[in-house]
Amino acid sequence: MKGELEKLRSLRGRKRLEYILDYYRLPLAALCALLLITFSIISRMGRSEPALYGAFVNVSLSEDLSRRLTDGILQDLDLGLDQNPAEERSTSGQSFYLYRGLYLRQDAQSEEHAYTYASKMKILAALNAERLDLIFMDQEAFDAFSQNGYLLDLGGFLEENAPDLQALAPYLVSNTRILEDNSVELLLGNETDYRAVTKVYQQGIHLSDFPSFRESGLSGDLYLGIAANSPRLSHVCAYLKALSRQQAS
Repeated sequence: MKGELEKLRSLRGRKRLEYILDYYRLPLAALCALLLITFSIISRMGRSEPALYGAFVNVSLSEDLSRRLTDGILQDLDLGLDQNPAEERSTSGQSFYLYRGLYLRQDAQSEEHAYTYASKMKILAALNAERLDLIFMDQEAFDAFSQNGYLLDLGGFLEENAPDLQALAPYLVSNTRILEDNSVELLLGNETDYRAVTKVYQQGIHLSDFPSFRESGLSGDLYLGIAANSPRLSHVCAYLKALSRQQAS
């Protein structure tokens, strides 16, 4: 550490800036992501709370499809709450807050891999702040969220909270959640073989199988997951009902 400080002091002007950017790139990226989340939260203080928070992870959708999945459904969501005036007032006129451009890539050769570290920090900050409800993702991101226990068990959730949503049952997909493992022991070098206790849950909705999305030209797998710690599950239920009606129409 002392050697690095001496080297930094010996540099001047542009070379010092280039050295800082090269050597501290990852910590600076993490700090920037946390500052952006903090600024976003502070800037929204005093404003009406968004009805739902969503994120696009490893996916880039057309503007039309993005709108259909977010504000387009939110408009229908208000119509779907006619039977519950109190809940309708709580969401009416509010927006769908969307995080875009997030990537979780294991392949170092992927052109989006450079954004993975900053994306992880932003996702974790949003989850810790309970500012994430709906996660739209590809298979790689679906695996990562599932394994780390960030997604709701949709099978149990729908059965308990929305039994009228059986139309979504054919689109539910299962994935593995890691309940416990020996990753810390491996990192410390105390063990050499990986061990894990896992369980399979229905943690996603395969949106790519929806007829209307196939007809829209959607390519590749697109999954929808619900953040396990979402505090807006009543709004999530309303969203899923609106999504189900949209596909049935």
